[in-house]
Amino acid sequence: MPRLRVAAGPSIDALVPISVNTDVPHSIVSDAFEGQILVYIKGFTDKEGKVLQSEYFDREDRKGITWSIQVQGRFLHPISADDVLFGNTFDRPLKLPWGSGAALKFMQ
Repeated sequence: MPRLRVAAGPSIDALVPISVNTDVPHSIVSDAFEGQILVYIKGFTDKEGKVLQSEYFDREDRKGITWSIQVQGRFLHPISADDVLFGNTFDRPLKLPWGSGAALKFMQ
């Protein structure tokens, strides 16, 4: 069964696995940025198949929330927003439901 792995880093070549659903932030440091990241995913399972629960989702105002990526930090010198990249990478292509391609084209 496929498993979600979470990694973070200052570049695509420097990604390292990070823990999920803990309150321990992971540092991200480069020549342009220094900061920390926390990731919470409701129902996340670790390598051994154990579901890692988090009190983050227990608050009443977070009942419908299923994930959270929190980044705190600072740029070390002025930088254009065009040079900032935040996104996802996948080991293989995703199999999206029928009609997803049309919806994505419409959103562009």
